[in-house]
Amino acid sequence: MIFRKLSTIEEARKILRANARKVGCETIEVKESLGRVLAQDVVSGIDVPHFKKAAMDGFAVKSQDTVGAGETNPVNLRMIGRLYAGEIPKKRLTKGTCIEIATGAMMPEGSDAVVMVEYTKEDGNLIQIEKEVGKNTHVVSIGSDIKKGQIVLKKGLTLKPHHTAVLSSLGLRKVQVRRRPKVAVLSTGNELLHPGEKLTDGKIYGINNLALSDALKVAGACVDDLGMVGDDTVEISKRIASAMQYSDLLLVSGGSSVGKEDLMPEVISGLGKILLHGISIKPGKPVLIGKIKGKLVIGLPGYPTSALIVFHAFIIPLLNHMMNKADDRVK
Repeated sequence: MIFRKLSTIEEARKILRANARKVGCETIEVKESLGRVLAQDVVSGIDVPHFKKAAMDGFAVKSQDTVGAGETNPVNLRMIGRLYAGEIPKKRLTKGTCIEIATGAMMPEGSDAVVMVEYTKEDGNLIQIEKEVGKNTHVVSIGSDIKKGQIVLKKGLTLKPHHTAVLSSLGLRKVQVRRRPKVAVLSTGNELLHPGEKLTDGKIYGINNLALSDALKVAGACVDDLGMVGDDTVEISKRIASAMQYSDLLLVSGGSSVGKEDLMPEVISGLGKILLHGISIKPGKPVLIGKIKGKLVIGLPGYPTSALIVFHAFIIPLLNHMMNKADDRVK
């Protein structure tokens, strides 16, 4: 048997997308959501901030009271209190008064600006204002960061630290995300030894399970390492059939070419059907794509470098598609 017709890279990707099952959704704690894919748009239920607050340390004033103020022509205002972040103002500003205010503190009623402390001098309760300020100077307005009803994060987004911070700023404790795909990994070949076993002639240490498992975790999947099995059709079929009961996807390294010991075509044909065998990519040509019980199984080359190249070219975009990521292209 030889590869009589090789599929193009894009043809292979189309076959994978057409036959892949999208994973479902689950609701999890925001603190556990880093790296997960949003299942729905996040719409803010509040304004952020939801009150006017000071952007600088200084004095909350009526801007009209500072007209004409300067270093050589200060305006005197009477301080009637102090405000710190987290406090609720209890006093209202009237003409000729001010309140000392800390960054982040709620603006008191009657005020519309903040004079930075650097442009003031204090003499007991008398504050000299040495700079004119306009309305809303150094004031953070309601909804200036996020407005109520605004779509803040779009579905398909992979959550990063600044995204989880935004979710927390909205007061959210839980968020709906896509479930992580469950991917089983199996390596085949009579030549394979487990790391730690005595190395003998003709044998090599199997590394594909670990390499592929780690790559899958980075890509956002849950991994079930099925270990290694020799070139035994019955045993390979048994492990694959079992894995397909609970996995969303199965990756098998080795045995996908056309030699006498390459058993994957026979195994897949016996359990399901072959969708594609052979892709015009080098290294990585003997890729096999099959379907068993409605789920994809992909035979990868046994050579580690080839297996990882195929993983990057096909498995990553496949996983992105299954999780409905907003952009499932290979970067």
